[in-house]
Amino acid sequence: MIRILVTSSHDEDRAYIIAALSGQDDFSIVGIEKDETGAIIKTERLKPDVLILDLQMPGISADELAPIIRRRSPSTSIIMLCNKDEAYYAGLALKSGISGFLLKGVDTATWFRL
Repeated sequence: MIRILVTSSHDEDRAYIIAALSGQDDFSIVGIEKDETGAIIKTERLKPDVLILDLQMPGISADELAPIIRRRSPSTSIIMLCNKDEAYYAGLALKSGISGFLLKGVDTATWFRL
């Protein structure tokens, strides 16, 4: 079972991701957060396998937050949630220790075919 923490400041994004992942037998949502402080605390405490992290949190961007989280929970993979399909953001993700990214607005069935 892959343990996932979902973090986004947008209610709709959190609901969309949770709905998509809840239907998958191999995934378990272990926590939900709205801000960067909650993401840091819960990741450190829960040590999820995966953290889904929105590109823009209220006070910090995912590429700035990722190194902090990686230091506190090195075994947690970080997936950046992004609404921009641009090479710049993919490069930003990789440079900051983010393992990959999901595009907002893409049919979730596409996620599971990759």
